[in-house]
Amino acid sequence: MGKSYPLAGGLLKTADIRSDLLAKEVIVVEGKEKSKEIIGDISNGKIKSKFVDILFCEGCINGPAIESELNYYSRREYIIDYIDQNANNVDKNVWKSTIYNSRNLNLSREFTPQNKRRPMPSEEQIIAILSKTNKFVKEDELNCRACGYPSCREYAVAIGKGLAEEEMCLPFLIDKLEQAYAELKETQEHLHSAEKLASIGQLAAGVAHELNNPLGTILLYSSMLKRDLANSEMCSQKSEDLALIIDEAKRCKNIVSNLLNFARQGKLQISSVSVSEIISEIIRTVNNLKGEDETIIFNDLTDNQTFSGDRDQIKQVFINLINNARESMEHREKKTLTIIADRSEEFINIQVIDTGCGISEENYKKLFTPFFTTKKIGKGTGLGLAIAYGIIKMHKGDIHISSETNKGTTVVVKLPIKLQIHNSFMN
Repeated sequence: MGKSYPLAGGLLKTADIRSDLLAKEVIVVEGKEKSKEIIGDISNGKIKSKFVDILFCEGCINGPAIESELNYYSRREYIIDYIDQNANNVDKNVWKSTIYNSRNLNLSREFTPQNKRRPMPSEEQIIAILSKTNKFVKEDELNCRACGYPSCREYAVAIGKGLAEEEMCLPFLIDKLEQAYAELKETQEHLHSAEKLASIGQLAAGVAHELNNPLGTILLYSSMLKRDLANSEMCSQKSEDLALIIDEAKRCKNIVSNLLNFARQGKLQISSVSVSEIISEIIRTVNNLKGEDETIIFNDLTDNQTFSGDRDQIKQVFINLINNARESMEHREKKTLTIIADRSEEFINIQVIDTGCGISEENYKKLFTPFFTTKKIGKGTGLGLAIAYGIIKMHKGDIHISSETNKGTTVVVKLPIKLQIHNSFMN
């Protein structure tokens, strides 16, 4: 009699309950939605029936483990045919007799209620979970159901209960993938720049050493000739020419010195450095040189926080950045240079903001390229930003530049408070 159990209503047939006579006391429910509905009605006391047969899978023949390609009705026909073929093999009198003889069998069981429900997360926890998946306001909740839950909020509740994971959110995964791709692209660009700087540095070192000796000779003999002319009654024009030769030779020496500094990046004299002191020193020097129409503002929010670094090299970075900013404002009506230094738990952050001419889009990608400069001939070597970039990277920091043509430029330098580098980079 139990062969009909896999069918809808088969449980009643197996128990020999006639559903047509007990229709008011027996309900047979099939399918997911109807099963959820009847459970809700039972919970709310709306159902008075004594027996409810709930078939979530519409009978066992439609359960999740059934791999047959037949549809529901074909499976049902197979079961019915099987029952018809075997029904006559059962002696109902013997079956009833066996049940009667087992009437005193104790089938009782004791159960201890154990609440398996997981606690509902608090509103603060739900908001925190949503924030972790980049859902900060209601509009961020797409409710796309890619996670398997009807809404983002229910998905967050499931995470809070330990029933789901953040990686189940498809939009969040896409955002993470885009971020990872952007970081990878930035890292590749930094690596490319580092390789280019290293090769140029080796070339610069060789060129600088070769140029230093003849430049020293030129300076020596030019100075001697100028001294001899000063003691003679020869034309002052020649003395002026020699002075020009000496000045230009000194400029060449300065370029060579920059080349050597650029090539020698990698050796740091580590000490406790105060960025506030460094910038204050530079500003005091600049104040003696700047015009009356120039304004320099230094907003120090670091609380005198120091960091580990090479003081001379860090000073060179900010000298280059401040000089670049001042030169970009040379022909501007408003000349305001603002420097803001603040700190976080791990970093010192410095912004150098000018109201200069800005950087054109075509020059933006060449900013840290050695020997690239937009200054007039004789004004710059194009090594300032390249050297600054190298020094910042040696300190495991970062430097970013944003600019708008005819409005100004902002340079952001980020330096770690605790420097952790390999010993080979220190003296």
